[in-house]
Amino acid sequence: MNEIYYLLNVKDAYRVGKRSESRDKEVRDREIIGEYKKFSDNINAEVVVLTADKDMVFHAQAQQLSSIYYKLPHKIEVDKIDPIAIPALLYDLTLSFGIISINNTVLLGEWRGKDADDYFHERIKIYNVDGDTARDIRTCRGAFNDTS
Repeated sequence: MNEIYYLLNVKDAYRVGKRSESRDKEVRDREIIGEYKKFSDNINAEVVVLTADKDMVFHAQAQQLSSIYYKLPHKIEVDKIDPIAIPALLYDLTLSFGIISINNTVLLGEWRGKDADDYFHERIKIYNVDGDTARDIRTCRGAFNDTS
């Protein structure tokens, strides 16, 4: 329960849907798909479930939801990226997945109280940064906020 306290009270996460006490993966998978189905019905739109779990595809089909099965590769090829593109990549990943963890740093794309201005200015929250990284972030903020 410490993890739940940490997410809700320290990270400002919020709970969505009903709470499951089951440790059975199948039960939890059905609950997840059930929440997607409710969401789809509430907004009267098609929801597509992207999953790397074949069982989730079957659960989605049982609820008349579309799904895309993404087979994870056994080996991921190493590729190069332009260092200038890394901030945009991290921002996009953080918004897509909601939370990204890199070593001691946690990036949050969603938090309680996030408003349109935060989206407009492409803000994310950064937590658990060590002293050196915090100094580097302050330096970068100063460079970008300098209007002289």
